[in-house]
Amino acid sequence: LKENNIKIYKVFSAGLNVVPNSKIEKNAIKALKALGFKPPKHKCVQLTSEMCKNSLIIAISTAHKDFLSNLKNVISLNDFYSGIDIPDPYGKNLDAYIKTAKILEFILSEIIENIKVGNLW
Repeated sequence: LKENNIKIYKVFSAGLNVVPNSKIEKNAIKALKALGFKPPKHKCVQLTSEMCKNSLIIAISTAHKDFLSNLKNVISLNDFYSGIDIPDPYGKNLDAYIKTAKILEFILSEIIENIKVGNLW
């Protein structure tokens, strides 16, 4: 969003079933660095009903979107990726994290393009 001078959105990450304050996975940090990104100083946060108010929620998978089906403001990353769920690299090797990061990078560029033309929420 910063690279595209889009300032009307606030982005945050939260999970459906997290260990509060746990840190980002080591292989996720390595994958981000390998792709030229600065890893965030991020700790896991549980999604709350307050966070869902007046927010567009972008779920990582169909299962997560289905879990939140009682909300009208939920889309899934696979809505931008031919309906294919994003592979979860959790607990896998560095290559799995890099593959997932590349897919996410592509999808996020698609989301940015949709924001630019007003086709997102």
